[in-house]
Amino acid sequence: MSNNLISLGKHLVCGTKIIRLNLYSTVTKAMSNQNIKVIHLPEEKQFIAEIGESKEKAHIDYEVIGDGIWDLQHTLVPESFRGQGVAKVLAKSAFDHVVKEDLKMKLTCWYLQGFADKNPEYKDRIVN
Repeated sequence: MSNNLISLGKHLVCGTKIIRLNLYSTVTKAMSNQNIKVIHLPEEKQFIAEIGESKEKAHIDYEVIGDGIWDLQHTLVPESFRGQGVAKVLAKSAFDHVVKEDLKMKLTCWYLQGFADKNPEYKDRIVN
């Protein structure tokens, strides 16, 4: 698995792509006077985070790599929202969806690997 961090303009790319969740699974969390709403877009194989009133969105991309197995490939957060917990909210939403749907996940993204290390309750869902 690659642990490379690539900055593309106002975005941070982790790995190559990521996982799939329910069409409109949503999670809202207060973030320093902002709201984060996470939406699963299965057709695009993305979880997106709408952040307050901003037009910028963070996202996790995934691919289905087997029967009930998703490869969570990258996490992207606009530069203006980095360090504010957006990636953590996205990761938790995606991981919780995997649990809810009784799926397994491969973690290509270094950020998601670190999130999994800090949250061992998801370890039985991770495959190599």
